[in-house]
Amino acid sequence: MTGSVGAVVADKTLVYVKGGAAWMNTTHTLTVPAAGLGGIVGIGGAGISSSTEETAFGWVLGFGAEYAISTNWSAFIEYDYCHQTKQLARETGSFFRSARRRTN
Repeated sequence: MTGSVGAVVADKTLVYVKGGAAWMNTTHTLTVPAAGLGGIVGIGGAGISSSTEETAFGWVLGFGAEYAISTNWSAFIEYDYCHQTKQLARETGSFFRSARRRTN
């Protein structure tokens, strides 16, 4: 979620800077079938499945330029830098709970 401020520097060119908040949500899943645990396929259960979900929060800063080609058309170029500062992890299943996790 960003806001921007800019100025017209030529007849049809807008130059701007932007900044705001950023977040990213990821889910990681590990599944080991029963055959991978030394069992026979189809016998001995479904295996082990575990997953973890992380949400990282941070900020975004960017700049860009937009050129008006015609009344209804424009072209732009933009650069955004996103920095994630904090991670929150939610774990389910038994595999990931047995391993220690380190987050910044």
